[in-house]
Amino acid sequence: MVIDVLRATTTISRALKNGADSIQVFADLDLLKESAIKWQAEKRLMLGERGGKKIEGFDLGNSPLSVTKEVVYGKRLFMSTTNGI
Repeated sequence: MVIDVLRATTTISRALKNGADSIQVFADLDLLKESAIKWQAEKRLMLGERGGKKIEGFDLGNSPLSVTKEVVYGKRLFMSTTNGI
């Protein structure tokens, strides 16, 4: 659990450092999808994992290495992880 929290917060910090517009976090995947769909596809990313695996249909999992400047700059991130972050 502690590692999950550290990984999620590191991913969030790195995404913001690399120019993400903002990050919304969700425990509920349906609510995440409802919120994300309101944004233009090219201006949003859905990040999520369950049990350490990327959620099918999402853009990224929960790896700090995946939130590079080229990927996240100027985008709103919608994120959910196993631990509820």
